[in-house]
Amino acid sequence: MSRAARSALAAVGVAICATPAAAEGWSITQLGAMSDAALCIEKARRVVEAYRGAHGGGEVTDDDWAVYAFDLAPALQDAVIFCPTAAGGSVEPFLIVQSESEPGARARAADALLGLWNGD
Repeated sequence: MSRAARSALAAVGVAICATPAAAEGWSITQLGAMSDAALCIEKARRVVEAYRGAHGGGEVTDDDWAVYAFDLAPALQDAVIFCPTAAGGSVEPFLIVQSESEPGARARAADALLGLWNGD
């Protein structure tokens, strides 16, 4: 599956699941409100780079509202931290981790990324 297709599928998954969930190779976690999209993207980049530095991984890219990380260890996890602006102007970031690996590896990657986001 191409990266663009994974990103589009991730957006659809978020529209369906607004609360933390894990199924069918996806883990989706709300990260809490922020006041500024640019600060959200900066934080997302720091989190993903810290994770990649500690655990290994492939390419990291970003755009105006998301940071994408590909082939993160363990087991080639792909992760996206989205920073959409909600009605009223608050930024409502969320994390999606996708893989075809066993659920435990995906959960460990999601938990580690969440811990970095929360400053653990």
